[in-house]
Amino acid sequence: MTVLLVDDHPIVLKGLRELLDGSSWRIVGEATTGEGCLVEAARTQPEIVVLDLRLPDGLAPEVCRELRRVAPGAKTVVLTGFDDEALLDACLAEGAAGILLKDASELDLVPLLERVRRGEMVLDPRLDILSRDANGPRGAAGITQREHDVLRLVARGMTSADIAAELHLSVNTVRTYVQSILEKTGTHTRIEALAEARRMRLI
Repeated sequence: MTVLLVDDHPIVLKGLRELLDGSSWRIVGEATTGEGCLVEAARTQPEIVVLDLRLPDGLAPEVCRELRRVAPGAKTVVLTGFDDEALLDACLAEGAAGILLKDASELDLVPLLERVRRGEMVLDPRLDILSRDANGPRGAAGITQREHDVLRLVARGMTSADIAAELHLSVNTVRTYVQSILEKTGTHTRIEALAEARRMRLI
């Protein structure tokens, strides 16, 4: 099992190495920039990329988008010290399979990476956004079977284009379903919708 570590802070990279030490995960490369990440990902084709939200030459959503091109088999886990709702939601929209807070003292990285490898979406429960009340009605009423299909694939970290291909729909139709899910769950972003869907045991 292979992983690429990407962060511009040496102390964070050191902490990640220590968390993975002795596990079955093999670190195949490290990078400190988005460009370096893409070069290493293309060279090593890792199973998972652990990616910092903010890098000196770009942001994680842009890197996630390019990773799908240069390392299509890799799953991306975004590591962040920020609760930036718009950026984190953009990461999910670009196919990130997980978002974890950058806190090595509490981060149990190995089992979380195992879950991502199995195809699960992993969102750190300590993210403020997951405990924030969203405006609007809550409840599962009105979620159609097709919307549930879309929601399930969003939870697997798939982009709108991926979901469209999987369900034989147009990208615009998928986006319409996602917007409907947000409205029906009383949420505003994919992250909030996934958290609410889990609370309602929809996924």
